Amino acid sequence: MNPVTQTPLNSSAANPLQGLHDIHLPASPELWPLAPGWWIVLGISSLAAIFIAFWWWRKRRWQQFIMTQIEAVLKQPDSTLSQQLAGLSAILRRVALKRYPREQVAALHGQQWLDFLQQTSHHKHFNKSLLKPLAEDIYQHQPDSRLLTRDDPMVQLIIQWIQENLS
Repeated sequence: MNPVTQTPLNSSAANPLQGLHDIHLPASPELWPLAPGWWIVLGISSLAAIFIAFWWWRKRRWQQFIMTQIEAVLKQPDSTLSQQLAGLSAILRRVALKRYPREQVAALHGQQWLDFLQQTSHHKHFNKSLLKPLAEDIYQHQPDSRLLTRDDPMVQLIIQWIQENLS
């Protein structure tokens, strides 16, 4: 007999890889609860959205108010052309005072007022000669003259200037 005795081989000793276990991946990260940084981002985003919505709502409300005022001036019963022109001029001045510094706008009248309207218009083909009645005809009584409507070029130019300067 052989002096070396053979022992039966252990199955794990014969295959060293058999004792290893499979790799276990960690669980996927949870979406909730959010990390504190995301709460800060959400809070700032929400505040910004609320601020922008409130700002847009106020701007839109002011624009609607001004357009309603223009319609009221144009459709006022028993009004004359000079009353319509005075009303439109007052609306223009109100918008200009809201948009530009009081020192720049308040003292303007006549040709200076028309020049200011032209300079502050974003439209490069602004025709201030259409607005000449605002500077001259307000103070003249014209009983036979026709009244202004929304389709008149002067009224369209006033509306365009207001919309440019309120946006």
